[in-house]
Amino acid sequence: MPHLFLLSFLFLPAAATPGTATPAKPGITRIRSVKSWWLQGPLVNHDRYLINPGVYFRGLPMKRYDLKTGTITEFAFLKSMFPHAYSKRVVHLTVREAGIYIHENLTRRTGSGCRGRIITIPGTGRRFCDGPGGPAPLEFGGPKKLETWYARVDLRTRKMLWKARIGDPDLYVLGVDSSASAVMFYKVERKKTGNIRRQKVKLVRFSVRRRKIDWTATVTLPDRKGLAYKLLAGARVRVSNDLAKIFINEYDERNSAHPRGYLTAPKAQGYILDVASKKIVRFRVPVTTYGAVFGPRNKVLYLSSHQLGVVHRLSTVTGKVEKSAPVAFGAFALAASATGRLIYAFHYTGVKVYDAKTLKEI
Repeated sequence: MPHLFLLSFLFLPAAATPGTATPAKPGITRIRSVKSWWLQGPLVNHDRYLINPGVYFRGLPMKRYDLKTGTITEFAFLKSMFPHAYSKRVVHLTVREAGIYIHENLTRRTGSGCRGRIITIPGTGRRFCDGPGGPAPLEFGGPKKLETWYARVDLRTRKMLWKARIGDPDLYVLGVDSSASAVMFYKVERKKTGNIRRQKVKLVRFSVRRRKIDWTATVTLPDRKGLAYKLLAGARVRVSNDLAKIFINEYDERNSAHPRGYLTAPKAQGYILDVASKKIVRFRVPVTTYGAVFGPRNKVLYLSSHQLGVVHRLSTVTGKVEKSAPVAFGAFALAASATGRLIYAFHYTGVKVYDAKTLKEI
């Protein structure tokens, strides 16, 4: 069964006060394990709760883990509230309410054509086809017609407060602002024409207060030719906490045959989109740019390369690198402290902490 491991960190001053003992080096102070937990990712709700979205074909309900108290709360009623949800994701969460993004199937099927055994969930009457592609609800068998919705649910009264249609079934949650007044969605469109492969990133902002889409944008990436691009992953998209800046980057990697990466003319590109003005800053990004996080007030962007073992701090105005420093090889994610003074680099052997201004390891 899956387990969720939670890490607690201790961050202390780098220098000791005269006459006192030298403080411990920042690092992991405690690990908590939560059994039978399918962690929703990416996490877009605030930092008090973690969500287990539930597993439909096993009849498992959505759960909320409270990081402050360590308690787990189940919300089994959500299964019956969205009986035709192909998938759902909690976007925002408070003690009282939940904002839920739903992929709803508009096609009702009887389940004919199931090539595997039929599973019935005890007590629910719901049937699933355990076919070659894994268990799927029988009503979703065959061609699917999906659309997306956003709903607000009162967790105490167990009632839906309202539900609004978003439409495009290929949109995914990118982020939500701290007041939960807006949700940003994205999708990556990939198209092949002959030997040319094109990518576009579509961005949509949904206003929770107005209950409708109030902003859209599209970023077109360079045309790429040949097999090299086919072998690589699609564009990666990140957003600042206030939804004011969006970072998009092409993915590239290197090996002995391509020591500088596959992509050429131009090299792998990065884009910083200002939501208010829709202005774009374009610049080159290193291979395997896995980690990316905006600094305080979105003035800088921190990037890390998985293969190169380096972290860069860039100006979001010019796209130019202000400072670089080595990090552990294999860094796959970056995070910033609440104050913006510290940058955390997560890699396969642990977590390293850096001063955001000097990029020196603490």
